[in-house]
Amino acid sequence: MRRCRAEYENPNDRRFHAEPLACPQCGPQLSFVTPAGCSTAEAALQACVAALLRGEIVAVNGVGGYHLLCDATNAASIARLRACKHRPHKPLALMFPWRGADGLERVRAELEVDSQTEALLCDPMRPIVAAAPAQGFQVCLI
Repeated sequence: MRRCRAEYENPNDRRFHAEPLACPQCGPQLSFVTPAGCSTAEAALQACVAALLRGEIVAVNGVGGYHLLCDATNAASIARLRACKHRPHKPLALMFPWRGADGLERVRAELEVDSQTEALLCDPMRPIVAAAPAQGFQVCLI
């Protein structure tokens, strides 16, 4: 029996209360699929990053469906995503890299955030929050 199976069967283990199987051995594995082929593990991550840097749109299959990713600093990528999704003006969600002690350094550089917004973004529930642009972004969700 795999160690993870024992964790999911033990009511005193945090995994007992979790829905998805997230074990590194038997849980989801990272892969990057293109018409040219498939890469896995670290090569998959590198291929995804390279595609984003080339201005491509990447579909990530998650638990709740697909998430479409593009480089938010690439105007052509954003325009293509908006055209494909028929969302010419509706806000798009943004993800920011963790920077600074509370993780919001990059968010503060790009968006106007007050103390209430900061508190929401640092909340364990991580709700979607509307924020005004600080440097030319359209109003967006983070």
